Amino acid sequence: EDNKEKEWQAEANLAIGLDFYIGNEAFYSHIWVNSFPRSVGLTDKSYNGDDIQYDVGMLVGTNLSEHIGVFIEGIYQSYYDKQEYSISTGINWRF
Repeated sequence: EDNKEKEWQAEANLAIGLDFYIGNEAFYSHIWVNSFPRSVGLTDKSYNGDDIQYDVGMLVGTNLSEHIGVFIEGIYQSYYDKQEYSISTGINWRF
């Protein structure tokens, strides 16, 4: 009910992460993990807690030609006691 009121919100988080990228002319892969073990609410309606929030993701792609490539990406997130995931794919066109 309180979220129906539109007020400014701000938080400060401690962030710890790992990021790996491997690639060459024809292939690339990006893997990441981020953790937010502590959140401090800076305004009245902000989240304030010790629950660990995190996201994990992976992106894999390949270049089919000089201008065209394809990729697939998956992300899993756990923020504010809510788990979400997404998988997407697409075409890259470099011009």
